Order: sequence, then structure tokens, then C-alpha cells
Amino acid sequence: MAEPPPTAGADDLVRRIVDANVAYYKAWGTLVTDWLAEVSAVAKEAPRVVSLQTPGRPATHSHADAAAPHQHPAEDAPAPAAALLVLEGPAGAQAAGAFEVENVLDAGAAGVVVVDPFRDPSGQPVDVEVTVTPSTLDLAAKESVVVSLRATVPDTVVAGVDHRSTVRVEGIPAGTIAVVLRRTDA
Repeated sequence: MAEPPPTAGADDLVRRIVDANVAYYKAWGTLVTDWLAEVSAVAKEAPRVVSLQTPGRPATHSHADAAAPHQHPAEDAPAPAAALLVLEGPAGAQAAGAFEVENVLDAGAAGVVVVDPFRDPSGQPVDVEVTVTPSTLDLAAKESVVVSLRATVPDTVVAGVDHRSTVRVEGIPAGTIAVVLRRTDA
């Protein structure tokens, strides 16, 4: 016995299924394209990515940091900074950088990124507008995230002079990172 020819309702159902699949894959393509554009924009605006020193991991040093064989380092010399993030640009510009925070614990942890006030060489606070993205972190065990730091370079700071701060994450065991803000124009 021959099968009856498909009805218009079945053709419509197949067309709707195909349309739904096309729309699904088109949406995924748009999502991936948008995501890649965002990642690319962050990478271009925050070209300096450094890792915070984490407990139990040694800080990395270059051969230039080591004392010459005939020299002995001072016993009371301060330990080198785990990392340094330099933000520089002309007055009014947003200087950007980024660093990675890793939860080295075997359990999830949450924390807040804290940027200490910037200070001039004499130790006086300098008013600097700072944006941290993301500013709150909720990381699973062994998870990491890149944190973007943007600072608007004030026109009140002297060009070529380092203004220093530190960044830390309260609630997640990690080191601190030294931050230098420098104005590049006169």
C-alpha cells in the first residue's frame, strides 16, 4: 500500500523546524562574534596583564635581579614587589591595565577588589578616578578572572612623576600589586 502524500501541515512543520534551527545557529554565531569583539576590545585597551603573586608560588625574577657572585645582598633589603602595573597617558585620558586573580583554594571564595589611594612622591594623596571591572569576585576553586583597572589621569599631577597605589582583593588570598600612575604630557 502506498503512503499518502504529505499534507500541507507537515510541510509547514518541517519548514518551521528548519527555520528554528537556522535562527538558533544564527544567534550562536552572533553571540560568539560579540564575545570575540569584547575580548578583543579588552585586550587592546588593557595590554598589560600581570598575575598577582599567590601564596605558595615563588615570585619570578630575571637574572638581572640576582646579585653578582662577588656581591652579597643586604640581609634587611626589602623583598621585590610581586608585580607592578604601570598606567600612563596624557592628562584627561583613561590609562588602562589588567591583572589576573586566581582562587588557589580548594573551595570557592568571594572578594572585593580594593584600590588604595594614589599618593605623590611626598606621600600626599592624589584624587584619581579609578574604575575596576569586575570589582566584586566570586570564584570557584582554582578559577581565575582578569580584572581591568582604568584610571583617569588628572591634569593636576606633574608629568613624568610616579604616583603610587596598591591593589588587593579582600576575601580571596592573593598578593598585592603595586600600581604606578604616570602622566605623559607636559
